[in-house]
Amino acid sequence: MASISIRSEPLSRGAWKLLAIVLMSLGHAQIASAQTKPEPAKARDGNRPLVKRPDVQNAPASSFAKVVEAHFNEWDLNHNGSLEASEIDQLMNRGEIRGDAAAALATIKRRERVIPIAERDRYAASEGQLTGSIGDAEPIDPEDPSRGGMRIVPYEGVFRSNLRSLETLNRKLFAGDGPNFQSMRQGPIGDCYFFSMAGYLAAREPRKIRRMIVPEADGGYLVQFFDGEQVRVPAPTEAELLLNNSSSSLGDGVWLAVLEKALGEKMRLAGIRPMSSAEDTDAMASGGTTGLIIQLFSGNHDTEIRLREERYLRARLNLLRRVLPPVLANGMLAGAEMGKQPPGGWKKVPGLGYGHAYAILGYDPATASCSGTPGAKIFSPGGPRGP
Repeated sequence: MASISIRSEPLSRGAWKLLAIVLMSLGHAQIASAQTKPEPAKARDGNRPLVKRPDVQNAPASSFAKVVEAHFNEWDLNHNGSLEASEIDQLMNRGEIRGDAAAALATIKRRERVIPIAERDRYAASEGQLTGSIGDAEPIDPEDPSRGGMRIVPYEGVFRSNLRSLETLNRKLFAGDGPNFQSMRQGPIGDCYFFSMAGYLAAREPRKIRRMIVPEADGGYLVQFFDGEQVRVPAPTEAELLLNNSSSSLGDGVWLAVLEKALGEKMRLAGIRPMSSAEDTDAMASGGTTGLIIQLFSGNHDTEIRLREERYLRARLNLLRRVLPPVLANGMLAGAEMGKQPPGGWKKVPGLGYGHAYAILGYDPATASCSGTPGAKIFSPGGPRGP
């Protein structure tokens, strides 16, 4: 079946604005959405002023600061008195770092990820910078720092959340017979373009996810995408699991983390997101295209029908209304991406995040609407919005 793509704009009578849909064949057809861009840079680095945390000395033994103090010397691989981006990435790949040490390391890596990609190679933080502050100040609205003021990323809060996630972690590939769609909640990274499509497969075609991931004798995994490409990845470390995934998803096994590592490796090696980072998921954690994911999940090229141009809106919207019902009826994967803002003159649709990706699980021809709630007609990853 030939691939078709659609990109649509504002639908009438309360239907949400579908910016992009891509129809793909997966043995049956699939739908994906249009391209996203890298997540907006969040200005921050280890040399800028920190918000001082009072009373570090009286912090509990299992606090973020105490764990960093206990491990800093061994983590400072070149012994220059600071943790640099390259050192953090090497540490993230070490499976022997577990428990509260992994929780602290994931907290540090999350801090590094708020640095613009072009500046990350120069990132460095001293022990004092890590242990003597509440957290880093960053804009609430990274696209326009003049709006919304600043917020503090609390190291201790992130660390405590990571410790709670460790309690739910299931290190099996699948906790049950296969992926559990109901447990899926996006983690703290901008991978909604991937997560929403993975959620569609988990809800409708879970056997395809099982077919993609093959455990290997050394504890790693061979990921066989449906476009024929194969990517071998080691088992995700605890630090990687905590950095990228929610506690709910971690309770369902490591299958999402394995796919994330394989996708990041592919994007890095293919130059889709060139990065010098040694941490695989850096390449996929700040946005991407759902069209790429559909190709990997189907083996077919995507096509797009764009509906932002007003002169083509009516014709393309009619096409969308015509093709979407049979696409969904025939088990096709469907997704939509929302742009950062609606086109000029259009109001925002309440309840939907712009700069975010969704999977479409149902369509009502009577109202030309894909509206619904996660688990019903729309699956929202629920995590950070994409770029």
